[in-house]
Amino acid sequence: MYINKLIISSFLALIVGIAPLSAKETSATKKQTPQVDALSANKKLVTTALEALYKGDLPTCSPLFSVDFVDNDPAIASERSYNSMVLFSNTIRTAVTDAKFQIDEIQAVDDKVFVMGRLFGSHNGIYQGLVPSGLPVSLKTADLFKIEGNLITARWGVRDLTPLLQSSISSMGLIIPLDQTVSTGSTLPPPEGSDTTKAQVNTIPADGRMKTLKPKGSSTTSSTTMPKPVPETDKKTGSK
Repeated sequence: MYINKLIISSFLALIVGIAPLSAKETSATKKQTPQVDALSANKKLVTTALEALYKGDLPTCSPLFSVDFVDNDPAIASERSYNSMVLFSNTIRTAVTDAKFQIDEIQAVDDKVFVMGRLFGSHNGIYQGLVPSGLPVSLKTADLFKIEGNLITARWGVRDLTPLLQSSISSMGLIIPLDQTVSTGSTLPPPEGSDTTKAQVNTIPADGRMKTLKPKGSSTTSSTTMPKPVPETDKKTGSK
């Protein structure tokens, strides 16, 4: 009986000692919860806005931006309102009609949300007047958004659209492969089938005198004419 009372007393004392600590931990958790919830809400707000924007779902996207939204992208010359976001989305969805947006990294601190993402698909539409290549492209984006009153109020960021230009130029054959590039003074012949083989090639020999060589198959006459050999009969006639 005495042992049972001792166990009960010890258990009660343990509860009394732990209770204040638990109360302190609960109070600290309650203080942190609103901040954590706010950061999660900000990340969800930005994620929803970007996914809707790049799908062209403006009825979902537009209410998430403040009427006073300012786009601070240094690449933008004039329009710095929410319309700049719509214009960029339309440009991408015209050039990459099957574009999909993927978030690679998202972080929230205080009233800011930083997002690193990618837009990828096939370049099958016109971009800046260049013909589409049909090649797969991946466009990187980096954005910093400011949140106030559960609305996106400002943006800073950069977007890498060079893959679209490179795919267009490549499809037109304007990029020369490195292994076919001939530097000045090189003795390598031009590639077969190129227009260069049809033109005259000027070379400077070791003696420093300029000669004009005529490529094979060319009908162009050389500026330097060689005397015709004298037939044997003419030589005999002349000797008499």
